[in-house]
Amino acid sequence: EANEPNVFVHEPLSKPELAKELQRSWAWYYPNNYFETSSIAALEAQAAGCPVIANNFGALRDTVRSTTLCHPRNFHERIEQLLDPTEYELAQHRGVDWACRHDWGDISDIWQSSFQTELAKMPER
Repeated sequence: EANEPNVFVHEPLSKPELAKELQRSWAWYYPNNYFETSSIAALEAQAAGCPVIANNFGALRDTVRSTTLCHPRNFHERIEQLLDPTEYELAQHRGVDWACRHDWGDISDIWQSSFQTELAKMPER
C-alpha cells in the first residue's frame, strides 16, 4: 500500500490493462539498487509514452537511455526537469521511439549472426 498522494500500487494486471495504466501515468519510477541485465518493464513503459525515471546501473543505461536516467541521489532533480512540458514531451517521444526499435525478431537475427561469426573463429577440434 502506497502512503503517498498520487502513488498507486496495483494488483497484477493483464497486458492490455497494464498498457492503459502506463498510458495514463505521468512517469514510471524504477529505483532499483542492483545491476539490471535489461528491463522489459522499462521498455513497456516507454512504448506506452510513459517516461521512465531510473538509475544508471547496469543495462538500464541501454534499456532507458533515450528517456530518463540519473544517479539515485538526483531523482528529484530529474523529476523537476520533467515538470517542464517541453522536456516531458521530448522524454515521451524519445521513449516511444526507442522502445519501438526493440523488435525481437531483429534482435534474434543480430544475436544469431554474432554467434555464427564467433563460432567461425574457433579452431576445429
